Amino acid sequence: MNHWPIRLVCTLIAGLAAIGCGDSPPPAAETSRAEVNLQRIGAAYAAVAARGRPPRNAADLARDLQAGPDQTNPSDLLRSPNDNQEYVIVWGVDFRALAMQRGGNVDVVLAYERTGKDGKRLVLKPPALVSLMTDEEFRAAAFPPGHTPAR
Repeated sequence: MNHWPIRLVCTLIAGLAAIGCGDSPPPAAETSRAEVNLQRIGAAYAAVAARGRPPRNAADLARDLQAGPDQTNPSDLLRSPNDNQEYVIVWGVDFRALAMQRGGNVDVVLAYERTGKDGKRLVLKPPALVSLMTDEEFRAAAFPPGHTPAR
């Protein structure tokens, strides 16, 4: 009697069980408070700019930062919980004009943690893309014209 079909089915079932057939995907990483802060800063920056001019200081962002669901104090949102320092925000950047100058490319850092943690810092690129950069990546990153990053 030939048992290869039974062995094949058993092997397939064992293989599917080993790779987690039917398992749910791993949960998405939780967004940190520092990332949420930067996303809210980006949204507020864009809201102010949409009203006619980019923000020139933290006071220009205050109204839009307070509009969040948790009504967090704006000064708390402007400080990173990772390094306990205020985020560095590049003020007065007209991203529409910058996009026109660069042929649509505005892949620049708008805000960032001053020192971050463990040799890495969170950065914000418009409109609300938050990513983690090593010190080396940060040194190589593009910034709006006229801004020299705090390194």
